[in-house]
Amino acid sequence: MYQVYVISNTDKPLMPTVRFGKVRRMLKSGRAIVISRKPFTIKLLYDTPEIVQSLTLGIDPGTNNIGVAVRREDRVAVFFGELETRTLFNSGFQPSLESSLNIMLLF
Repeated sequence: MYQVYVISNTDKPLMPTVRFGKVRRMLKSGRAIVISRKPFTIKLLYDTPEIVQSLTLGIDPGTNNIGVAVRREDRVAVFFGELETRTLFNSGFQPSLESSLNIMLLF
């Protein structure tokens, strides 16, 4: 899901929006300007109340993956993702471990 990040005219971050039509109309009428294209961020040129939602970050550390979720107070997920971790013992590491054990057995 794509979002447009919003910055107030006092340079404080506001909640992102998915209302692309409203963003397009604000840009066309001159009420906002584009700050960044990746990620797409606009800056409002008019005064707004700086109301933001309280969010909760959840992290689930697993063995192979790390799950991340951000949710609002009403338990609706705002963002969720999964990070894949690298494995320490890959197939290329095993032969050197076996050769080390063989060397230790010789002594």
